[in-house]
Amino acid sequence: MSTSPQVDSTDRDHAGRTLPYGFYWWVVPDVGFAAAGHGGQYLLVQPARRLLLVQIALPDADLHGSALPDFLDLVAPLLR
Repeated sequence: MSTSPQVDSTDRDHAGRTLPYGFYWWVVPDVGFAAAGHGGQYLLVQPARRLLLVQIALPDADLHGSALPDFLDLVAPLLR
């Protein structure tokens, strides 16, 4: 499955949890999976709640949430 961890990753969220990588999907522990696009575009899927969160951004914008750990922090209140 493309959302299953396929490679070990050293990437971590701000809580220090490892973010494994599948086929084009980051696996977010206890949440679901996320995809990262160009210039701060992200989507996060939480299958248990049938929730899809999307952030769109300009390619060179310096926005809060412009790195995957920042985006996860930004949407964390919605995931509880």
